Amino acid sequence: MKDAPKTVDEFIDELTKPADDIPMLTYNDFLNTPKTFAALEFAKKAHRDQRRQSTGNPYIFHCLDVLEILRAYKTSKNLDELGAICMLHDVVEDTCITREELEAEFGKMIADTVWELTNDEQEIKKIGKEAYINAKLLKMSNYALIVKLADMLANIRDFPPDNLLNRILNHMTYLKKNRALTKNQQKLVRAIRVHLLKTLYKNELPGILNKWLGKTK
Repeated sequence: MKDAPKTVDEFIDELTKPADDIPMLTYNDFLNTPKTFAALEFAKKAHRDQRRQSTGNPYIFHCLDVLEILRAYKTSKNLDELGAICMLHDVVEDTCITREELEAEFGKMIADTVWELTNDEQEIKKIGKEAYINAKLLKMSNYALIVKLADMLANIRDFPPDNLLNRILNHMTYLKKNRALTKNQQKLVRAIRVHLLKTLYKNELPGILNKWLGKTK
């Protein structure tokens, strides 16, 4: 039996696995996933002039981060299709690629799931982004939701501002309260919440955890 963590750092590390212990992708990871590899090439071209605002990295790095996280939490069927969706999840929203082009290239299932992940800017203007995302999280298919959660975890590991971190924390609270989640979705929601709390309350968290571990009165 594994020993219980004895320090705050060990406790935090244990809480956040596998979110902070996600293996890097290698070329071999793509050998048996032709749709994912094709989607990677497609997304590289679609996002070629874009960079992440928070880090300045080429945008495709974010797509690869989402895929790495997904593979750490999802190990069952349709992994090739889900990998392709990770690569393509922002192409309709952030580039000139259309849903119809995606369907012609990758088929209906992948195109429809990417469309589920694409925000409706007009609806956001009507009801506000937080309300829009909350409603969207409840309506998504399970495949879309697991990719969306991987996307959220990738985003919060990418040094976003505190207001975004707080909004995502609110989304996770709303989601847990209002939707039945699969085991893999529950694990991802837990990883997101722990990572958010660790980031937002980094100064207070050691004291709280020390109390839990019996280090202070």
